Amino acid sequence: MLTTDPRYNGIAQDGFELIKYGNRLLLQREQRDVIQETYSQISLWSLPPGAPIVVPWLQQADALLSFLAVKNPMRRGPAFQELVPNGNLAFYADRWIWIDDGAAGMLSIWTGDAGGIGYTAQERLNLVNETMRDAALDYANFPERLP
Repeated sequence: MLTTDPRYNGIAQDGFELIKYGNRLLLQREQRDVIQETYSQISLWSLPPGAPIVVPWLQQADALLSFLAVKNPMRRGPAFQELVPNGNLAFYADRWIWIDDGAAGMLSIWTGDAGGIGYTAQERLNLVNETMRDAALDYANFPERLP
């Protein structure tokens, strides 16, 4: 017999809104506290002399990463620079705007709250059932934006 821990009763009763709230807090902690150190390290890297980058400001790895972030993980979402002009993916505050913007952020798109570009419950189900290989195909031609 399946038993449910009574601490989870609130989630079952309040449903999707409570789950969205918890997911947002978890995602925020991940971005701010877990992976920020890695982004901070990336911001210190420079590309090696002679690297095939013709725009000088792209010599810094974080600038290059921000420039190449044209494909939003949410397929209908805007590119990073479109939502955060002159932003830097290595900065938590800029990255969080791309994720949490109420009108076009990744989280709003995922939960269906982003106007006409938000996913429906069926679309979310279809996406989580995709294989990693199929999901990654959207990024197969990644360097398309290089100058």
